[in-house]
Amino acid sequence: MKSSWIFSVLALTVAAIDLLWILPVLNGSDVVWSDMWWRLVLAVAPIVLLVLLYGSVIKPVNAVVNGMDLLRG
Repeated sequence: MKSSWIFSVLALTVAAIDLLWILPVLNGSDVVWSDMWWRLVLAVAPIVLLVLLYGSVIKPVNAVVNGMDLLRG
């Protein structure tokens, strides 16, 4: 349970930072078009990495914790 709470806080923090960083591009301010593509890539990459992290680390840890709870019960 604790690991999924930590993951949720991490995901929300990354999403907020991405939104603040990509906002000038979405508003069409003084960011030139050539800068836009790498800002979008760098904004989406952490979200993709978090999804991969969740699938490869958090889910198995939760399964082990649930198994330990069953054995304890």
